[in-house]
Amino acid sequence: TKGPPVPVGYTSIGDGDADDDPQSKDSKSVKKAFADKDIVGIDENLGNNFYASLWVPPNIDRAALHKMATVYKEGRTKVRQARLTEDLEIGVGLNLYFQFALSIAVGFFFIFIFSIPTLVFSYYGSAVPTQDQDIVGLYQLTIANIGFDPTSLTYTADSQCSGEPGIVPTVNQTCISVMGNEFTTQSVSLVITCCEILQVCVFFIILFHLRRRFNVIKTVHADSGVPSITDYAVQVTNLPRGTTVQEVIEHFSALYQLETVDFRGRLPVEDAAPVDSIGYSSNEIHVGTWVAECTMCLKMNKAVNYLEKRRELMLRLYDARARMKMYGPKTPHVKGYNAGKYAHYEKIMLRVATKVDKVNAKIALLGGAKESKEGEDEESGASSRPGSAKITKSTKSAKNRPKSGNKVAVTTAKGNESTKSDNQNQDEENDHSGHPDTNPGKNSTQTSCWQRVTDAFKDEPVLGAFVCFEYNESFARCMEDFTFFSYYPMRLFAPKKMFFKGRLLSVKRAPEPDQVMWENIEIGPIQRTLARLRTLLEVLVVFIVVYALFAAAADARVKYTVLTPPGDFCSRAMPQLFAGPNYTSDAFLSQMRLTRAPTDERESYDMLCDAVLPDSYYAVYTNNGDVNNTVGEYNLSACVDSSNSTSIDGLCPLNSQDPMCPCHTSLRAQQCNTLGCDFNSNSGANEVPCMQFTSADPLHCYCSYKLDNMLETGGYVAALSWFGSYMFMTVADL
Repeated sequence: TKGPPVPVGYTSIGDGDADDDPQSKDSKSVKKAFADKDIVGIDENLGNNFYASLWVPPNIDRAALHKMATVYKEGRTKVRQARLTEDLEIGVGLNLYFQFALSIAVGFFFIFIFSIPTLVFSYYGSAVPTQDQDIVGLYQLTIANIGFDPTSLTYTADSQCSGEPGIVPTVNQTCISVMGNEFTTQSVSLVITCCEILQVCVFFIILFHLRRRFNVIKTVHADSGVPSITDYAVQVTNLPRGTTVQEVIEHFSALYQLETVDFRGRLPVEDAAPVDSIGYSSNEIHVGTWVAECTMCLKMNKAVNYLEKRRELMLRLYDARARMKMYGPKTPHVKGYNAGKYAHYEKIMLRVATKVDKVNAKIALLGGAKESKEGEDEESGASSRPGSAKITKSTKSAKNRPKSGNKVAVTTAKGNESTKSDNQNQDEENDHSGHPDTNPGKNSTQTSCWQRVTDAFKDEPVLGAFVCFEYNESFARCMEDFTFFSYYPMRLFAPKKMFFKGRLLSVKRAPEPDQVMWENIEIGPIQRTLARLRTLLEVLVVFIVVYALFAAAADARVKYTVLTPPGDFCSRAMPQLFAGPNYTSDAFLSQMRLTRAPTDERESYDMLCDAVLPDSYYAVYTNNGDVNNTVGEYNLSACVDSSNSTSIDGLCPLNSQDPMCPCHTSLRAQQCNTLGCDFNSNSGANEVPCMQFTSADPLHCYCSYKLDNMLETGGYVAALSWFGSYMFMTVADL
């Protein structure tokens, strides 16, 4: 099928016939057709007079050609058939990158396989205490979670093997349960150790394999004969101020000519000849020399940054204008005019145009007053500044655009010569930026913005140069000489002819063009060192802050751990003591809650407790938190304060005690025993083992229950907020 209709003034690529099918073209013909038809540079008239033409709809033929010219292998290669580690066309750098990615992916896949047993043992373990568990649950994947919690009151029964005597594992061994299967700790440790050793072996195999493959890839590229710019070009630094391109070309051309014996006695190369055309550099200065191209690096990184930012803004400006045309009146879009989207992109266009104005002003200041007045802007045609997108309220230009209800003024055309009409200015603005890369389909006779900025900085200090020789032999001789004489003591014996204006230049192999950070090329060693120190300082500050946060969290955890009773104390041991004869089963204990008095009565009850036992608070065990359904009997008379308050009697709950003391304090502690320590207890086998606790632990159980309840009802954020406040509040606040 053919693409959508093309407005007047634009030509379609192909008419849908088989002969014009892009998929039937080979690589060379596709790229040639792509260049001939000027797919990238098709003129959509996105200058300031973009209202004068219709929107250019997408074209399937153009899209197909663009894909075939830009996608790897024209988009025809299947993923499983792509050999990115062996394809010489994409370069040695990408080959090495994909080889590294492939080897690391395969190696770490096997490392993951060998770590599965450890992850399984960890996941089915419960050794990490409740107070040490993270809120995400990552503790379940750590080796510290293997086994059972040693602080649990049921640790002995949980970790004991259930096998019968004479059967492995035997009943007197410690076991770890995984999906109903028991494994002894010895067998688990052996499996984990073997898996760790295998992971280490895989890692070293990865390193060995990468080293071997890297050497193979580099050797293949070296023997392939595929030329690279880095085989001909060198990067030169330490050039004196005021150095010109002509001087650099003459210096290196004289040193590394190949017609006669050179200054170090090396023989000439047969049939070698100097540059005889300007097809490569488009500059006659290289004709007759042995340097094919020479690029000088000037101190103009601010201008490079501004121009790069300006280029990005202009792309956004063009996009907004194109979308305005797409949603504007008389659009060929299938959905027709859309006033809302038209107004939206008009606002975007105005906002971006304002930013372009600011960047242009900065560029003009860098170039000086003289350069800021030269040439007319071809991008947004707004002022005398290069590339300006000045926003005006010209009603004359506004006549040529459709109305959208937006009261904000649009970007209009305003040329330098007031004698020209608006239509003439708009016609001249079709060149857009004047930069050849922005609109390659049009040959502009005006000086580009980049050229104007470059001319403005021609007197700036020279930072270096990139010298590309005509022959690889010249490059090899240059690298040989400057590498040998670059370091002491051989630097003292360098031939005089190698010196440029009295100094020995620094020469190294040029990197790939896409690896050169042009905006940072003027940063010297001192600035680079200071920048690295600043980065290290910032990283150090971040580490200190993170360490402080972790230290504070660890300190809070320790405080919370100290205040939190161990294991099943709060859920079983303490409820058993207070339940007394009401205790029937663990299900009954799970419903018991240490509960404070209602909020409106809490203060009066606390005052009663404080009168009997200073600094104490009222709390009783209830059934599911119902204050009207208490478990056991409570009376203030059960709380006895001995003389001088040196010892406290009655705070420890006793087996079958009736009534119990309802007052609890965290400031005075009395050693108490669980029900398992009472030899006269007849509660049965469900008792917890004998253990000691303090009379302040019931309040700690109450605070832990509050935190758990907050996690269930309010989430982690509310719980963390409550816990942070809890560290600084009293029981009365709870």
